[in-house]
Parts: sequence; C-alpha cells; structure tokens
Amino acid sequence: MTDTTTDLAARVAAATAGIRRLSGLSAEQLDVTIDGGPGGRDAFTAQNADGVLSIRASTPAVALAGYAQFARRTGIGSVSRSGVRRPAALPEQPVTVSAASPYAARVAYNITVGGYTTPFFDWDDWEAELDLLAASGITAAHITLGQEAVWLEAFQRFGYSEAELLAWIVPPSHQPWQWLNNIHSFGGGTTAAIVAKRVELARRVFARMAELEITPILPGFSGTVPQGFAERNPGAPIVPQGKWFMDIAGPVRPDWLSTESEHYARVAEAFYAAQRSLFGLGGAWAVDLLHEGGKIGSTTLPRRRGVSSEGCARPTPTTPGTCRPGPATPSRSCSMRSTTHACSCST
Repeated sequence: MTDTTTDLAARVAAATAGIRRLSGLSAEQLDVTIDGGPGGRDAFTAQNADGVLSIRASTPAVALAGYAQFARRTGIGSVSRSGVRRPAALPEQPVTVSAASPYAARVAYNITVGGYTTPFFDWDDWEAELDLLAASGITAAHITLGQEAVWLEAFQRFGYSEAELLAWIVPPSHQPWQWLNNIHSFGGGTTAAIVAKRVELARRVFARMAELEITPILPGFSGTVPQGFAERNPGAPIVPQGKWFMDIAGPVRPDWLSTESEHYARVAEAFYAAQRSLFGLGGAWAVDLLHEGGKIGSTTLPRRRGVSSEGCARPTPTTPGTCRPGPATPSRSCSMRSTTHACSCST
C-alpha cells in the first residue's frame, strides 16, 4: 500500500469515526469518500440510498459538516452547541444535500475562549467540542491549552527558576489575559502538575485536530517577559507597561521586551523552539499587541507591530506563518497566514 493510499484511508477513517460519534450510525450505514473539492474549495455532497448515507467531502472535518447539514435539512438529527440529537433512522426517500464554501479559512474563537469556556475541559469535553467545530465547517481555531509550558521552558534559558515562573504564570482560567499582556502573578500562580496535565491534554487535542484537518492557531511571542528580565539579561530594552486598562486601573501588566532588539530575537527563537519541542506544531500563530492599553516606549506602533510580526513569521525554517495585531488593538486590521489557511479581519 502506498503512502498516499495509507493517508487517504486514514482520512476516511477519521471522517467515518467522527460521523459515527455524531450520528450513532454503524460503519455499514456509512460510505465516506475524501477528495478535493471543486476548484480547490471545500465542499461536500451527502446523499442516502438503500439504508446507506454516502458523503463525499474535501476533508474529514468537511465530511462531518456534510453529515450535520444532511441531518438538519432532513430533520433526522442535529448537531449544535445545545447538544447532539442522533437519528433513529435515515430518510426513507433518497435525499441529496450539497454545499461548497467560498472561504478558504473559517476560524473559531478568539484567545479568551481558553479562559471563559474551556479552561477546565477534560478529554470528553474537547472531543465533543472538536466534533462541533468540524460539523460547523471550521478549518482553524485559537488554542492556548498547554501553551504556558512554552513560557515555562523558554524563560528558564534566561535566568528564571521553575518556581519563579510557576508563580508568574496565572491559573488556566486567567491565562488568556496573560497572553494578552494584561496580567501576571495572579491567583497564586500555577503548578508543575497542572502544566504537565494540560500539556498531555493539549497533545491529544492537537492529534485529533490533525485527524480532522483543523489547524490550531497558537499564541505567538509578543515580547511579554517576566519582571526582572533586564537584571538577568543586561542590556535588554524593557518597556514597563503600567496598569491593565490604559494605565488607569487594574493590575500591573507584564513587562514588554522591545521587538527591535537582539534580545527579542533570542527569546523568540527559544519560545518557538520550545513550542515545537513540546507540541511538534507549526503553521498559524496569533499575537495581540497593546490589548486594552500598554506602552510602546521609544519605538512606533508600525515598527513594534512589524518586528513582532517578523519574529512570528519565522518560528520554523519551513513554515511561512505570519501574525499581526488582532482587532482589539489600535491597528485597524489584522491578518494571519498558515501553511494551508489564510484569514483576515478588521475592526
């Protein structure tokens, strides 16, 4: 069996398994084909005949979306945020449901979902969530799960102990706001055991995302560093960020390492190396600069944004991922590119 045939069989198996989780149908009731959509676009066709539901789709995730649309339009079942209603039987009469997306990238979440919604998800929760994303036609999703381990590993190369970093990293429920450079050292920090558990879960989540062909959008390195970085790394140009909300109220923000410095380049290299080592991933990153405040020091916003983007653009030698400020920043637009997906947004 060739590698191509093996890969195709794995894609069909992933799609079939996902549809079975959502539908309760047996393998004998499903006939799934994965091939390219028309003109390279994501598309599906779902039709039933003689007690078998046949789905032809461009990716495994799109196959799940094809099932969900077929179930909804025929009324035999549903897949939604409210839950899954599985069909008692397929329609008696043949029905064909088809659709194609004009959009190459269909992105879920923003970074705060990791605090508001998913910080205490276990595997069962994540499995259902990923099936829902696929059934909704999603191709990429922001994921912060387990990424605090990247900070924990990378910053130990710059003079910090594990204990210091565990106290600096906030609990999972608040970590999105640390990625947004709003808070640090909050709620008693975290523990090595919690970090290890989240890394293990993240690897399982990323493996399922790979099966479904949904791209994780990972947090990139914006320049956020723990307090005391310049004392441990002489010459590092640190810009204190003041208080969270426009330096008027709230907790003190983490320090920011100027993106125009060689120190930034070295920390960024360590950050992305740790990310690859821990998760073996690359392809899409997100960075949100100056979220609800912050200071740029002697540089300019375009310069800060541009150099940060360059650091994020080369996290691997072979992956052309780039990232720029998100819509919560002073920038009027943002863009993100991965090896397979591109998206844009504006405020």
